[in-house]
Amino acid sequence: MTTCKNCNTTFEGNFCNHCGQKAKTARLDWNYVADEAKYTFLHFNGGATYTLKQLVTRPGHAAREFIEGKRVKHYKPLLLIFVLAGFYSLLMHYVDVTRYFEGVAEEEKLKMYVSFNDWIISHYSLVEIGMLPIAAFASWLLFRNSGYNFIENLILNAFASSLKILFGLATVPILLLLAHHPSFQLVYNLVFLIQFALIFVVYIQAFDRYNAAKVALKTLVAIVIQYSIVMLIVVVWVVVTLILNPGKYPMVK
Repeated sequence: MTTCKNCNTTFEGNFCNHCGQKAKTARLDWNYVADEAKYTFLHFNGGATYTLKQLVTRPGHAAREFIEGKRVKHYKPLLLIFVLAGFYSLLMHYVDVTRYFEGVAEEEKLKMYVSFNDWIISHYSLVEIGMLPIAAFASWLLFRNSGYNFIENLILNAFASSLKILFGLATVPILLLLAHHPSFQLVYNLVFLIQFALIFVVYIQAFDRYNAAKVALKTLVAIVIQYSIVMLIVVVWVVVTLILNPGKYPMVK
């Protein structure tokens, strides 16, 4: 008989029948670190590689299949957003977006816009995760006849967000090369528009049993609802900030 070191249950065999821990727990040493690193890398490399390939080739179909239960080969969608967004945030710190805002903002507001953009990039993983419930609510509202619940819509939008970030990662080298080129603003806007278009691709594939034109229209409405809610949150946040700290944004009149 063996006593489990985790829950003190007495059992026979290689694993505790109460909590599942191994009967034999080796001392923590370099072999333990090597085994953990090997497991972590193989798990990430296998699951992530498969999911990334699916995102590139058939993102909406993959999202639908994941929701319907085909999950064993996939990397966890929410965790994948953290990983991709972390890489994107790291790389985007090297992209100087000042030229972009110089073309769309008045000089006295330029500092505020750049500062806000820097905050978004620094907290990009949290921003993407924070956007998911809003996107899920909008898609649930517009696609209620699909039968997907809120959490299933959350996963659908996690696939869409991962695809957008993945495309953003692919375009970072281009933005770095064009950082001081007159076409930077145009390319930056084009990247932004393509990322929006990718949402339509995901939705149309995910809801392929419905008319594509109707799905595209509902997707557009869902995006409008999503960003309207986001803008409302931002406006409320700015107003509250100005009330509590009037001197924070002296350029806002």
